[in-house]
Amino acid sequence: WLPEVWGAPTDPGEAPVFETGQQAQDVITLIMAHYNAVAEALLAGRGRFAAVFDVDTRHDETLWEIWVEGFARAMALHPSSWASIATSDRATRAALAGLRALIEIADGSERWPKAEADELTRLAPDLIPGWVEDLHAWRVGTPGVAAAASASRGGSKVGRNEPCSCGSGRKYKKCCGAN
Repeated sequence: WLPEVWGAPTDPGEAPVFETGQQAQDVITLIMAHYNAVAEALLAGRGRFAAVFDVDTRHDETLWEIWVEGFARAMALHPSSWASIATSDRATRAALAGLRALIEIADGSERWPKAEADELTRLAPDLIPGWVEDLHAWRVGTPGVAAAASASRGGSKVGRNEPCSCGSGRKYKKCCGAN
């Protein structure tokens, strides 16, 4: 997922450019701190996860669309992983259906009547955190799903003195392991 954070390079060999190694480390530290905060909030249970939304200060409007576009990009990284939700419990299916509806509204391909789309748009900032928590609860509670996710990340644990898996070139203990 880290290449998605940097953006899609035009050249496959292209990497993010930082002015110094310290700047690169600082950026990676911030990204991993946010990643860890999200993971911790999801693992802590209901009501602790808060999606990060931009706010248009001119109109005091929450810009949930940017968040949901990022969620859609994340779903596109492993589309087959989302197929197993079709046989999940009702709350999990409803959560994914709600997020997909927001994706359609955000990208303009909605098939919803205007009144429903307007209502979903109004409620989106309040609905998204609960839906994410429902999806996470399903993920950690479904045998094989969490194991498959960790296997796709490489399976084995990174040692403290091994190169960090984020690609920074630093030792794990001095990079993502510092968090």
